[in-house]
Amino acid sequence: MIVTKRIVPSTNQSVSNPAIYFGGDTAKVERWPQNPDGDDLTLLFSIDCAALQKETAREDLPSEGIIHVFSTYSKQDYFLDYITYSGDPAEYELITSGYTSVTYSEINMKEIRSPAASMPKLNMELVDYAITEEEFSTASFISLSVPNGILAADQISGDYNFFCQVYSSDFPEPYQDALYLTDAIGCLF
Repeated sequence: MIVTKRIVPSTNQSVSNPAIYFGGDTAKVERWPQNPDGDDLTLLFSIDCAALQKETAREDLPSEGIIHVFSTYSKQDYFLDYITYSGDPAEYELITSGYTSVTYSEINMKEIRSPAASMPKLNMELVDYAITEEEFSTASFISLSVPNGILAADQISGDYNFFCQVYSSDFPEPYQDALYLTDAIGCLF
């Protein structure tokens, strides 16, 4: 049994500083990240490191600050190949070239607004969650263990710790296809 914390919509959307939230139109970055094609990335989710550490006791997070996860997204254009990694070295080179971006910012850094349309902000909360080692979970969750079915985890787990899995359908409407498919799973290592 793998004990995790499931990421679910918060019952209190008025909380100003949740430990994790999906979407949003502001981020603590020097300038809004763009992919190599010059398109503004979409803010997928953000993590308040101090607040999340209190709920998960993760020792591999900074003690404070904000982590933002951005990705290429388009309602019109095909972008799946730019954000998918299944173990091929060419795929790894492509996804690390800037079509996705993970940033870390100090807590006191000024926020800037997205220059493009943004996913609505949805405060999330963590609830206890357990899955079997054989289960293929489609839930959004934080875990110390790589869940079953995550392709290519062996190739990158030597350099990175698995942090979380997000399920595209958990993103706020109309962005359930933010990972290209509504049933897609994204991982943060």
